[in-house]
Amino acid sequence: MNKSLLSLVNDCKRARHARGWTQADLGRRVGLDQPRVSAVESCRGNPSVSSLLALANALGLELVAVPKERASRLRETFGVAPVDQAATPRSVLEDVLVPDPSDDELADVAPRRRGR
Repeated sequence: MNKSLLSLVNDCKRARHARGWTQADLGRRVGLDQPRVSAVESCRGNPSVSSLLALANALGLELVAVPKERASRLRETFGVAPVDQAATPRSVLEDVLVPDPSDDELADVAPRRRGR
C-alpha cells in the first residue's frame, strides 16, 4: 500500500476518533454513507477530490499540495515519513494531509524575505 495514502487515511481516522465520531457520524456531516467512509478509511476505491476535501474539512484537516522543494521541510516539521517516489507514482491527492499549522510552524517554512 502507498505510504502517503496510508498516512492520509490514518490522519483521518485519528481525527475522527479524537472527536468521538463513528464513521456514520462523519458521513452524515459530509453527505456520505457509512460504507463509503469505511471504504476511504480502508483505502478501498477511489474517492473524489470533493469527498476527500469534505472529509478533511469536517475533521479540521486540510488537504494540501506542497511544492517538492518544500516537502522535505514540511514532512520533518509534521513528522510525516518521506515517500519513496521511485517505488510508486504519486498524485496530488497523496501529498500531505496535516492539521492546520501554527503561525510559528508556518514562519519556520515560509520563504525568508531579504532584510528580515
